[in-house]
Amino acid sequence: MARRLQIAAAITSTADLEDQMKQIRNFVLVLIGLLATFSFIAVNTAAQNSNMSGDQMKSSSMMNSNMNSNRMMRRHRMHRRHRRMMRERNMMMKKDSMKKPDMMKSDSMKSPDMMKKNR
Repeated sequence: MARRLQIAAAITSTADLEDQMKQIRNFVLVLIGLLATFSFIAVNTAAQNSNMSGDQMKSSSMMNSNMNSNRMMRRHRMHRRHRRMMRERNMMMKKDSMKKPDMMKSDSMKSPDMMKKNR
C-alpha cells in the first residue's frame, strides 16, 4: 500500500510538473510572439522613416543638381556667346584694317617698309 501511495504521489507530482512546464512554455511562447511583433513594428517604422527621408533628400538633391546644371548651362551659353561675339568683332576689325589704304592706317599699323616710303 505504501508503495502505491508513493507511485500515486510520484504521478501527481509529475502531473504538477508537467502542468507547470506547459504553463511556462505557453508563457514563453506568448512572450516570444510579443517580442517578435514589437520588433517587426519597430523595423517597419524605421524603414518608412528612412525611405521618407531618402525621398526628400533625393528630390532636394535632384532639384539642386537641376538648378546647378541649368545655371551652368546658362553660364556656358553666355560665355560661348561672348567669345563668339568678341571673335567676330576682332575678325571685323582685322578685315577693316586690311581694307584701309596704307595712307589711312595709323603709324602703329603701318609696316616698316611703308614708313620708309612716306619719309
